[in-house]
Order: sequence, then structure tokens, then C-alpha cells
Amino acid sequence: MQTFERRNAVTVRAWVQANGIQRLKSLLLTQGSTTHSQNPLLYTGNVGDRLGEEEGDLLPPVLLGRLPNLAHQARFAAFVTGLTEALADPYRQALVTDALSPLQERALRLASEGDG
Repeated sequence: MQTFERRNAVTVRAWVQANGIQRLKSLLLTQGSTTHSQNPLLYTGNVGDRLGEEEGDLLPPVLLGRLPNLAHQARFAAFVTGLTEALADPYRQALVTDALSPLQERALRLASEGDG
């Protein structure tokens, strides 16, 4: 798992160079009209479009530097996943339930009542 710290510009630049380059397409639409000042019936109009293509960063390095460190959220998600798997097995559910505090047991009971 890669984490980005605000002060670690080398890691951010390396990630952008390895993963963040893509081809950007842009469409430019133009339109215009003119009339002759002495003869308004002489009207001219035009419409145009142009497709441009260039390489650019998928995410700007400045934006990556501002992202929070999500390592703690990833660890918590892994813990919840492991707990869910443990509660699916009746034997491991008894072991987990014995280890939980009374408050956690109440929250677990309320959650199971909400599912049923």
C-alpha cells in the first residue's frame, strides 16, 4: 500500500510518472457572425470545431500532496472485513464474542437485529 505525505514530494512525483500520464482530448467549438454596416442583408456566419490531443497528468502532483493519509482507514476496513468473516463461522463467532466488551456486544446485537 502506498501512502503519500505532504512533505514527500519525491514519492508523489514518482507515482505521477509511473501511473499518472494519460492522453487528454479536448474539443474547441467556435461560432461567429458578421453583418455589413451599410447593407444588413450581407450576413456571414461560421461554425467550427477542433479536436486537440495532448499528454498530461491524470492527477496533478499538488492534488496528490493534499490527499489525507488513508492507511488508517485501510487498516480499519481490513479489521472490519476480518471481523465479518469471523462472525460468519459459528466457532470463531463464539471466540470473538467472548473477547468483546459489553458495549461492543450491545452494538453487535443491535446490528444483527437490524439485519433480521
